[in-house]
Amino acid sequence: MAGKRPCSGRNYLNTWYFWAAHSKIEEIVKLAGTVHKHSYGILEAIRIGLDNSVAEGLNTKIKTVVKRSCGFKKVKYRNTMIYLVAGKLELPLGLPTQCYREPNLS
Repeated sequence: MAGKRPCSGRNYLNTWYFWAAHSKIEEIVKLAGTVHKHSYGILEAIRIGLDNSVAEGLNTKIKTVVKRSCGFKKVKYRNTMIYLVAGKLELPLGLPTQCYREPNLS
């Protein structure tokens, strides 16, 4: 499309919609209806330059955690790691890295 100019995007979308709506392929006609129904949102995304790069990056992080979590005993632990990695949590300095156990004196 022609950059972020909504009129160019609207013209392109209208031209594509006309072609797709008159297609003889049922799936393309159905897609044309869906695109037409959401055309305002599509044009707004073009206007403000919105893309899904943040969502894709977050999805990649989550997939990495899921791959690495095969050794976790419970799903709860995997979900905790996802929140930790994807939630941008800032942990305070000085948190213990190990659990301390009292020595068994008996």
